[in-house]
Amino acid sequence: MAFAQQSSQLQQANPQMITEQLTKVKELLSVLFVQTATALPNVSDKISATMKALSGAIKESQQAQNVQQVMPGQQGATPPVGFSLASQSQQQGSPMTSGGM
Repeated sequence: MAFAQQSSQLQQANPQMITEQLTKVKELLSVLFVQTATALPNVSDKISATMKALSGAIKESQQAQNVQQVMPGQQGATPPVGFSLASQSQQQGSPMTSGGM
C-alpha cells in the first residue's frame, strides 16, 4: 500500500472502531494475564504493564469519540484558515467605514 494511501486512511481514523479494537486487545491480555500469573510471573508483570498503557490509549480514543460526537464531520479535519478577524471587523464596522476619518 502506498504511503499516501496509508496516510489518507489514518486521517480518517474512526475513534469508535479504535476503542472497540483496543478493548478487545485488553480483554485478550486479561486472559493471558490470568494464565501466566502463577507459572510465568515475569510475563504476567509485563502483560500488566501493557494493560495499563493500553488503558490510557483506550481513554484517549474514548475522548476522541466524544469530541467526534459533539462535532460530527470534523473527524481528522483541521479548521480552515479563515478570515475571522477580517469578517469580525466588517461585522462590527471598521474605523475606515464607520466614519472614523
